[in-house]
Amino acid sequence: MCQRIIAASDSTIAVEVFEAGLLRKRKLILFFDDFSGELFHSPECPGQSRLALKVDARSVECREPSLSKAKRQAITTYARDVALAAGQHPDILFQSTHMKEKPLRGFVMNGQLTVRGVTRPVRANLDIGPMKQHRVQIDADASIRLNDLGIEAPSAWLGLTRVRNEAMIHVLLWTDSGGHVTLPATQ
Repeated sequence: MCQRIIAASDSTIAVEVFEAGLLRKRKLILFFDDFSGELFHSPECPGQSRLALKVDARSVECREPSLSKAKRQAITTYARDVALAAGQHPDILFQSTHMKEKPLRGFVMNGQLTVRGVTRPVRANLDIGPMKQHRVQIDADASIRLNDLGIEAPSAWLGLTRVRNEAMIHVLLWTDSGGHVTLPATQ
């Protein structure tokens, strides 16, 4: 079964980065609002399922409520124009290559992630929920190193929050009975 992935108002594709430095635990979440793709899902053989996503890097936005509007805008601009180089590389692409069932629950999904024209292998944890009312829930997360994708983490001297080299990608997908995949809400 092949289903389209579409952006919707109840969608979430997010990247979580953490402040650098000793005893720093604050995280910063960047959301992406424009994306599309396809899910190839085999309920009888879920390990043969495949996922392809195309995310518009220009749609990145910092929505951290504890920051001022000016600081959120500065982070959004830095993420879009410098870190992601969205003007030259507007598409972030993910294509799964292999899924393997875990012993207890879910899958390990291997794939290729392309950011800024740089393609690297990535491994994600994936859970495909049972079919309910002709809908399937897909929940995935992966850890990446920013410098592996040619992204230099901002430092305090740029006037931005200094962040660690590691980031977490979170994606939550819902298929609908009309053959489309929608992604649940950001908060």
